[in-house]
Amino acid sequence: MRAIFLISVAIFVAMLAAAHRWNTTGGGLFADCRVVPTPVGETGQWWGCRAGALSGQTDLGRSGCDRRQRVGPVQLWSCRAPFRGSPST
Repeated sequence: MRAIFLISVAIFVAMLAAAHRWNTTGGGLFADCRVVPTPVGETGQWWGCRAGALSGQTDLGRSGCDRRQRVGPVQLWSCRAPFRGSPST
């Protein structure tokens, strides 16, 4: 009976951590986007996004951004207007 209780608590904590994304972006479970320097000759705010194992790639196209190039695992996006927070949230 005690083992079932401990397993239930562990599952609850894992679900709570995933819901609040505690220490999960570093582990690659959820997509993570960060502002990157704007290339020379370009305008707007640029973001670099890594896909998450659970959430997949973030689609900034729905937020008025244009998909640019991929550099390794990072997809670059150019956005006409800056975001106030992270677009991956």
